[in-house]
Amino acid sequence: RRRLSANETDKGEIRSLLSTVKEQREKLEASEGTLKTANEKLRELDQLKSDFISTVSHELRTPLTSIENAARLMHSGKTGAIDEDQERFLHVLLRNIDRLTGVVNDFLSVSKLESGKTAFHFSELDLGPVIRDVISALSPEAESQSLTLSAVVSTPLPRVFGDRERLGQVLRNLVSSALELTPSGGRVTVLAHGAPDCVVVKVVDSGVGVSEEDQGRIFDGFRQTGDPLVGTSRGTGLWLSIANQTIRAHGGDIWVERELEKGSRFLVELPVCSARSKEMAALEREFQKHRDAGCVSVLV
Repeated sequence: RRRLSANETDKGEIRSLLSTVKEQREKLEASEGTLKTANEKLRELDQLKSDFISTVSHELRTPLTSIENAARLMHSGKTGAIDEDQERFLHVLLRNIDRLTGVVNDFLSVSKLESGKTAFHFSELDLGPVIRDVISALSPEAESQSLTLSAVVSTPLPRVFGDRERLGQVLRNLVSSALELTPSGGRVTVLAHGAPDCVVVKVVDSGVGVSEEDQGRIFDGFRQTGDPLVGTSRGTGLWLSIANQTIRAHGGDIWVERELEKGSRFLVELPVCSARSKEMAALEREFQKHRDAGCVSVLV
C-alpha cells in the first residue's frame, strides 16, 4: 500500500510538472509570435525609411543643382558685375550649397549600401597613393585652420583588394572630420603600415576626442560626433555609417580608440590581397544584400 501511495504521488507530481511545462511552452510560443510580428513591422518601417530617404534625396538633387549652377554663374560675373558684399554673400551661399549637397549624397550612399545596390569596382590596390592624394586634397583646408596635416606610410605597403574611389572617400571623411574636430594649432596624422595579414591605417588627431557614450554607437547612422554645444558636431553622422559599411564590404574592420580631451584614433584594417581576401569580400557583400532576411543559407 505504501508503494502504491508513493507511485500515485510520483504520478501526480509528473502530471503537475507536465502541465507547467505545457503552460510555459504556450507562453513562449505566444511570445515568439509577438516578437515575429514586431520584427516584421520593424523591417517594414526600416524599408519605408530607406525608401523615403532615397526618394527625398533624389527630389532634392535637381533643384539643388539648379541653385548651385545659378549661384556659380552669378559668382563668375557672367550675369553682371558684383561688388564685395555680393561676393561675400555668394561665397556663403556656395559653401552651404556644398554642405547640403554632401548631406544629400550621404543619404543616397546609405540608401544604396543598405539595399545592396552600391557598385564596387575592386582591383589590387596600393593604399600609399590613395593616402597621399587625400593629404594633398585636404592640405589647403588644414593650412586655413592653422593645422599640421601629414602622413607616415611604411614602404613597401602590402597591396589590398579594394575599390580605390570608395576607400579614398572613407579616408577623406576620416581626415576631414579630424580636421574639423581639432582646434587651431593642432595636428592630424595618417599612419599606415603592413601587418602579417592586413594593412592598418590610423587617423590620429589632437582634437576633442570621443566620449565613452559615443564610442559604442559612433558608427550607427544619424549619430553626430563631437560636442554640439561648442559647434564641433559634424553633419548627420551618416559618414561614419557609410565608412563602416564600406570597410565591411571589403572584408575589413574599422573602430575608434577613445582618449577624451587628448584626441581620437580611428583605425581601419583591410586584408592583404589574396585569393581568400577576395572570396571573403565577395561573401561579405552578399551578406550585406540579405542582412535583413530571416534566414540566410550558404552553400560551400
